[in-house]
Amino acid sequence: MTVSNSYLDYAYQKAEIERTGKTILKIAQQTGNTAIAGFVSEVLDKLSKEEFYLAILGLFKRGKSTLINAMLGQPIIPTGVVPVTSVITRIRFGDSLGAKIRFSDGSEKEIPVEELREYVTEEGNPENEKKVVVADVFAPAPILKDGIILVDTPGVGSTYLSGTTTTFQFLDRVDFALFVLAVDPPVGQQELELLNSLASKSNKILFVLNKIDYVEPTAVEESVRYCQKVISKQLGPKIDSSLIIYPLSAKLSLEGQLHNNPKEVERSCEKDFELILKQTLMAQKESLIIKSAWKKIEKSAADLRTFVEVKLNTLEMPLDNLARLLAEFEQYLTTVDQKKRELFYVLEGRVKEIINMLDEDLAAFKKEQENALVKQIEDFADQRLMSEKTTARSVVDEVDQYLKKSLIEVYSEFIRNEDTRVGSRFQQLVDEANGKMNTLIGDVKHKAQQLFGSQTTDSLFSVTLDLETRFYYHLDPIFFDRITFSTGEIAQLLPKSLFKGILKKQLDERVRDEFDRNGGRIRYDYFVTRVNQAVLMLRRDINRALESSTETVKKAVYEAQDLRKKNETEIFSSVILLNKLLGELQVAQTQAIRKQLGHDFEQFRQAPPTGL
Repeated sequence: MTVSNSYLDYAYQKAEIERTGKTILKIAQQTGNTAIAGFVSEVLDKLSKEEFYLAILGLFKRGKSTLINAMLGQPIIPTGVVPVTSVITRIRFGDSLGAKIRFSDGSEKEIPVEELREYVTEEGNPENEKKVVVADVFAPAPILKDGIILVDTPGVGSTYLSGTTTTFQFLDRVDFALFVLAVDPPVGQQELELLNSLASKSNKILFVLNKIDYVEPTAVEESVRYCQKVISKQLGPKIDSSLIIYPLSAKLSLEGQLHNNPKEVERSCEKDFELILKQTLMAQKESLIIKSAWKKIEKSAADLRTFVEVKLNTLEMPLDNLARLLAEFEQYLTTVDQKKRELFYVLEGRVKEIINMLDEDLAAFKKEQENALVKQIEDFADQRLMSEKTTARSVVDEVDQYLKKSLIEVYSEFIRNEDTRVGSRFQQLVDEANGKMNTLIGDVKHKAQQLFGSQTTDSLFSVTLDLETRFYYHLDPIFFDRITFSTGEIAQLLPKSLFKGILKKQLDERVRDEFDRNGGRIRYDYFVTRVNQAVLMLRRDINRALESSTETVKKAVYEAQDLRKKNETEIFSSVILLNKLLGELQVAQTQAIRKQLGHDFEQFRQAPPTGL
């Protein structure tokens, strides 16, 4: 099994950024430039924490939790004979094993992984009576080191409705999906329904066929072909025509690792699949992450070089001339600050435009969908009231659940479409900020060159939406756990023929209230809050970039002034050290530019040709 160029390139580029960044960090520390040292440290820290969300999906009893344990190399996630997982569980890298449970009231509780079963399984937490929102597990597993976060979901199709509902709600928040099939039984109608829902929202799906140890190799091949045929026929263009299903045995892999049996692990084919999985995930994020990190490292190197050169030139400059030039530079910075405030004012206006667009889209969506939803719920209530198997009380419960499911379905489409629109408009805002900042920082550097003789470089200011604020479906629930019709206990004891009028009288108002309430929550929690967070980060990056460029020059001049007060031996030693560090910095800077150009060329070379 070979690893793709994409994954190797990501790993190589990441290692090169870390190596070059550490060199620049060391020089910044040796020159006493704590601002640049802090910035580079932050870039390296964020690079090490980039995350890739991978949801493990499928029908119950397909071995999803066992597959996760095989990936982790130890039995961490609960497994069992009956359907187990009832709460979404996220597994991320940690130096030691541990878990944290988050509840619907916002509280959190740290627990040992041995107690996980009491919170995430149907047996330990029936119908999620403990109100767990999500469980976070931390494990020192190699597969998690590159920022991959595994997400275990409740199996669809078990007798426990809560698990099925949770997973269907979760589909709109899948970043990348691993769909688990099994040789026995083969793909069925429930799996196709789940796949159809998933494929309508994302084409980022990998398929595995688990439990190949249950049958002969020829039967595995037949099962793979059968699943490919059925899935391709059912989903058509929603799924890549070159549908690949990877056969493996999670059970064999886990047992082989636990008993130190490499042959059994190899026979399971699970580790081969892990390589494919990692290279696929890296290909999704690699270009954005690497390009952004290289630009920040390159800018840090350029600022640090300016700092060293200004300091060296200032040491040789007449003191009276130096004071005059510093005063001129301080006066110039008031103009820079004014331009920054003007940029922030423009950004505020752009954000208001985005929110106005969101409000207009949401209002149009409500106008289009609200009446249809009311009729849909009323029709469902009529249908259930006519059934001989229902009671007034059971109909209320069914309408509760159906309304919740319907709200999720109708708003999922809005979220998906609006995500694209809001994300696109926000990216325009970021691009505009980048352009204005490049001009402003370029002016600062040229002013420093004019006054103090530093060599300017064409490093560009560039910010991107951080992963935590980029517009993708997050993993936190966006709907309330339950919607309750207050028909009254006495009313629910009436015959259905009499109860029907009471229920229908409340349906119209309640459905509209819930439609509006959830729309408001989605507007604020899902869109407005994230836009505001992203703008705060953008303002922070702009402030830091300007401070780095301006304070670099001021700090170099002030330190040179102080150094001039010392004896000639100390000054001479400082000049020698600064020249040495400048040489090392020039090498690191050249390597950073060369590596970034090499990365960009490789991305261009691997890009598919476009048609004429």
